[in-house]
Amino acid sequence: MGIFEFLLADLILTFAGIIIFGLLVFCAETERMWTGLAAFVVSVIALDYLTEPSLWTWITSHPLHLPAYIVVYLGLGALYTAAWKWRLYCNENADPKELARYLANHQDQNDAENLFYKDRELFSLHPKNHYYRLTNWMLFWVFSLFWALLHDPITWLARTMYDLMGGIFLKIAVSASRR
Repeated sequence: MGIFEFLLADLILTFAGIIIFGLLVFCAETERMWTGLAAFVVSVIALDYLTEPSLWTWITSHPLHLPAYIVVYLGLGALYTAAWKWRLYCNENADPKELARYLANHQDQNDAENLFYKDRELFSLHPKNHYYRLTNWMLFWVFSLFWALLHDPITWLARTMYDLMGGIFLKIAVSASRR
């Protein structure tokens, strides 16, 4: 294989990797777990087919490494989900009036509050109501974290600029309308 074919193959694999990574970020952020898993499996099969030595060869020659990597990966995903993603979701979607409405119908406040938080049909943020979402975040935490680190600062910058410039734009509009 000549240098041109080598560089072309490398370039094609690089662009394919960027596209797959983008697809997995999209699947993580739109909570399309099954589509993301399918894309991941197809990518791994393609990678196994296109590379030497094959991925399957590495797995069979290191039988204890893959399960250890999976446990560590899922452990980090659970940590990311609990410490960051679930906390943000709960803060954005909490309804303080939900408990107040429930307690208004019960005399024993302490017992009623405990029952409220344990009942998944009463408490909308009960983790059992969000099993799919939590699983998605744990499986695709790398892609979700990438998007958060890329998207959140850009969103903050855009909002800050708008807040700063909004006053200036208003002054210009007021000044123009007073002529």
